[in-house]
This record gives sequence, structure tokens and C-alpha cells, in this order.
Amino acid sequence: MENQNRRIRRRFKLWHSIVAILLLLFVLFRIWGSFKLKKKIEVLRNQGYPVTLEELDNWYNIPAGVENSADVYMDAFSNYVEWDSEARKALPVVGRAPLPARTQPLDDPNKLLVEKFLSDNEKTLTLLHEAASIDHCRYPIDFRQHLGQPASWLKELRASAHLLQLDVLIQCDNHNFEKALTISREMDDMFGMADAQRGLGYIHWRLGEYDQAIEHYNKCIKFSMDIQDMHTIALAFIEIGNVYIETGEIKLAIEYYNKSLKGLESMGDYSEMARAYNNLGDSNLKSGNYDKAIEYFAKCQEMGKKIGRKDIVGWSLFNAGEAFALKGDAESAMENAQKALDILNIVGDKLGIMACYKIFGMVFDLREDWEPAIESFEKCVAIGGETKIPYIQGEVHFYYGKMLKHKGDTEKAKEQLNLALNIFESLDTEEFVVRIKKEFEDL
Repeated sequence: MENQNRRIRRRFKLWHSIVAILLLLFVLFRIWGSFKLKKKIEVLRNQGYPVTLEELDNWYNIPAGVENSADVYMDAFSNYVEWDSEARKALPVVGRAPLPARTQPLDDPNKLLVEKFLSDNEKTLTLLHEAASIDHCRYPIDFRQHLGQPASWLKELRASAHLLQLDVLIQCDNHNFEKALTISREMDDMFGMADAQRGLGYIHWRLGEYDQAIEHYNKCIKFSMDIQDMHTIALAFIEIGNVYIETGEIKLAIEYYNKSLKGLESMGDYSEMARAYNNLGDSNLKSGNYDKAIEYFAKCQEMGKKIGRKDIVGWSLFNAGEAFALKGDAESAMENAQKALDILNIVGDKLGIMACYKIFGMVFDLREDWEPAIESFEKCVAIGGETKIPYIQGEVHFYYGKMLKHKGDTEKAKEQLNLALNIFESLDTEEFVVRIKKEFEDL
């Protein structure tokens, strides 16, 4: 009995000791937490930030007599046209409709709805942009009183932010990237700024303004790094590779495509992985590694089929067709180009359709069937004039000139090759300039 009582007392003492230790640890934790908090508060105070409600009220202030953007913002909020909940459901951002993938446009029904919603709120948008241009802002709130004051404008502030997001979305969709960038800066929207910079890079690339394109893509990467948006960085890597393809810096292009592919594989983005495979194929095509290029185009085609992207399948087919044509395999080139044309006519892809006719011209050149060869290249020239993309126009004139040279039509060959030379010299694309001058040597 005595032994049993001794055991009970020992257990009682043990539990008391455990509880005392836990309480001591809790007290020490609270003291340490309080010490750390005070230290952080002191750091903020030393940096000039407010750490009390009175300091916050003094800090959140504007000079006397200056224009207050909050007045304009509140005017904008009062003009906001809110759709009923049922109609709003069909909208992205403000409703339940999903946003398209970052690289994809809005589908037509969604785009029309967004444009209608923005049109209904045109006055609000105008006032929001006006307010963003004013330097000072203070909303009607007194922090010295208490934190539970009514601030009805907070709801409208959120709705207006969504409205601006939709405006950025539609501007990017319409390729108005400068305007999208301006709106994103007003909102301090890093995602929007990154997308707009990438869009501006694309425009400069297509215009053959390669230094400006690289500059915008690097800005896109910087904004994306700040917000750890690795997906946009991977997309920018693809597009930097596209620039280097056209400047003839193939090794750099391959380096960027591989960097992009590594990131996209980890994210499982099959659509953009297909684009990276296609562009790696194009790099090898430009380097004369035709079999390797065909392997990459096959990977692109397989991935395009897997995700149901007809446009990707079409591009991989005509690119493979070009590789076969350059290898001298007319039958395989024609087969791939015809399959691509059937798909791209449905999709309505002008650039792809033009590329198919270029390959037809190359195939008829191999067969020395001059009439359909000329007809095919003339179609290319016509479509190229509509697209106004100098690099692609230059490529068409180059292959057209080569075909006419093979045909023995020296004067017309010189005419086409000179057109190509003028374009590539203006683009400062040394690789193509050298190739064109070589064609002139025995004319």
C-alpha cells in the first residue's frame, strides 16, 4: 500500500513538473515573441513608417491645397455600372467565367461580353485613369478614432480594380500593349506589366526590331522574377529564342528554347512545350540538321494531337514539309504541306497557309514544274504583303529567287533576290545576307 502511494506521489510530481516546464516554455515563447515584435516595430519606426494609429493618420496625409485623387476615384465609383449577378456570371474576373490560358486569346462570346461591360463603364474607366495621374490621395477616414469606421468605397475600389484588370485583358487581346502597360502601371499590376512587355517584345520581333524586342522581353523577365511567375519567364525564353533564330544566332536560340522547355516540363504545360519542340526543330532546320529537325517536328505534332491543338499540328506539319523539301524529298514535303494546308485553312492561319504555299513552290522547283512553282510563290508574296512581317517576306523572296534561278530566268531571279537582300540588310540579318550574295555569284 505504501509503495502504491509512493508511486502515485511520484506520478503527481512528474505531471506537475511537466506542466510547470510547459508553462515556463509558453511564458518564454511569449516574452521572446513580444521582444521580436518590438524589435520589428522599432525597425519600421526607424525606416520612417507609422507604428501607432495616430502616426498612421499623420502619415496617411496630403499637403494642404493639392488636388486629391480620392475625390476623382469616388466619382468614378459612383458611375460604376454593375451588371446583375446572373449576367455577371458569364464574365471573367468579375464573374465566374474562366480566364483563357496566358498565351491564348479570349473566345468570341467572352470577348464581346467583356467589350460590352467595358463600354457600359467607359465613364468610370476614364475617371480611374484621370485619378491615377494625380499625385496625392487620401480617402475620408480618420485612423485616430477606431478601425471599425464605415468605408463603403472599399467595395467599389475592388470592383474598379477588376474593371481595370478586364481593360488590360482586352487591350492585350487587341495587341494594344502600350495601353495595357500604362493601365498595369496605374494598378501596380506586375502580372499585367510582364504580359504587356512580352506583347511589346512580340511586336518589335515581328517588325524586325530585334534589339527593342530583346529589351522588352528582358523587362518581362524582370517583372516576372519579382513575382516568381516562372511560367511567363519560360514563355519569354521561347520568344527570345525566336529573335535569335532570325538574327542567325542559332546556338543562343537553342539555349533559350532548352531553358524554356525545362521550365515548361516541370509545369506540365504541353501546349507551350509543343511550341518549344517546334522551335527547336526550326533551329536545326536553319542549321542544316534536317533529320534532327524532323524529329523535333514529330514531337511537336504528337503533343499537338495529344492536347487537341490543330494549329500546332498544322505548324509542325508544314515545318516538317520544309525540312523534307530541303533534303530533296519532294513526295514527303508535298504530303506534309498538303496536310498542313487542310488544317490551317480551317483554323484560318494566314502565316501557316503562306508557309504551305512556299513549300509547294519548293517542291515544284525540285520537280522542275515551273508554272505551279511560280503560282505558289506568287500566292506567298500576296499573303506576305498582307502580314507585313519583313523576315517572312524576305524568306519568300529568297526561295522564289532561287527557284527562278534554277528555272534559268536570270532577270526575274535577280529581282526577287534583290528584294530579299534589301529586307535582310535592313534587318541586319547577316546569315541571310551571306546566303543571298552567294546566290548572286553565278547569276
